[in-house]
Amino acid sequence: MTIQRETKEQIDRLVSGLTQEEAEDLLDYLSMKNDPDTLSDEELKEFRAGREEIKRGEYFTREQLRDKHGV
Repeated sequence: MTIQRETKEQIDRLVSGLTQEEAEDLLDYLSMKNDPDTLSDEELKEFRAGREEIKRGEYFTREQLRDKHGV
């Protein structure tokens, strides 16, 4: 399947307007779509830190968030 020229031009315009951080996030996202079961070292570190916070009781329930922020 080939990508229509117009579609590629739209993608090029969108990408050229991204900040460096947005471009890195997009690249991370697109890479993740190719291998969604693999976490980067940083993602694994963040996951483990979050799990430890939960074990220590450092979290909010959905009801607490709703009551406090109306979410």
